[in-house]
Amino acid sequence: MDWEADAAAGLERVTAGGIAADLGKYSGKKDEGVPKTGELSGLKTPQHEVRVCGGAAGCPLSLADDRALSLALAGVLNLSGLDRKNDGTIKFHQKFRVAVSGCPNSCSQPQIVDFGVVGQSTPGRGDGSCTGCGQCAGVCSEKAIRMLDDGPVFDYSRCQNCGQCIGSCPTEAIREVERGYRVLAGGKLGRHPRLAGVILELADEERVKAILERALRLYTREGLAGERFSAMVERLGMDRVKEILVDK
Repeated sequence: MDWEADAAAGLERVTAGGIAADLGKYSGKKDEGVPKTGELSGLKTPQHEVRVCGGAAGCPLSLADDRALSLALAGVLNLSGLDRKNDGTIKFHQKFRVAVSGCPNSCSQPQIVDFGVVGQSTPGRGDGSCTGCGQCAGVCSEKAIRMLDDGPVFDYSRCQNCGQCIGSCPTEAIREVERGYRVLAGGKLGRHPRLAGVILELADEERVKAILERALRLYTREGLAGERFSAMVERLGMDRVKEILVDK
């Protein structure tokens, strides 16, 4: 299926307050700093919403093409048939929400929406010679890098895969080992808030789209009348949902 074409076609059904208007508003401001959380509202219809972070407007911390991925995910949503669920009547809190964040700073708040995507970049030792400058350890806010005589050692249990240490190294002693997306599902706010659970780490774009498509099919098939996606996830259990959404 041609997701890019579907996404482009889907834009015709998106309200004027969507990503095109937002990006136009901020395209000239990318050198003035990162847009504040919420300033890029994303693609919106009465049934769903795709929210993007400042990466779509040129944030230097972004590890992903937020704009392209957001359009692709909107294409999946537009073909999902959500407009037919609940007899076409969708209350505000039942809207299916997606958030795309270009890096682990997560400015678009992917942890509190139905489906979240976070850009990731895993660091490792590169071919360059380490000078022991310590810039990588200094830039790491997670304290996940320890400097030894022969160079940096990474604590991957603490690393958030933000990629900042890679860009800070002046000698290419650190390289990007893998790039992808962390996929989250089942988050919400409201009376009973719930953080989204991790479905998969370091997924590529095609796999992210496939997981969203499965999530929407699951919601259409298993969701009760008037039930939010996050409530369905809680009812079915994250382990079962993860097993359904992740292809083996």
